[in-house]
Amino acid sequence: MTVIIGLFIVLSTVFGGYIISGGSIAVIAEAIPHELLVIGGWQP
Repeated sequence: MTVIIGLFIVLSTVFGGYIISGGSIAVIAEAIPHELLVIGGWQP
């Protein structure tokens, strides 16, 4: 439970700060599939 709360806090502060500073969330949403492929590797 603590890990879930901590992950929520970290992600909300990172993405919240990005949006507040003028970043476009559409850019992140477009890159998510490619980034997950690179991070996770190809696992059929």
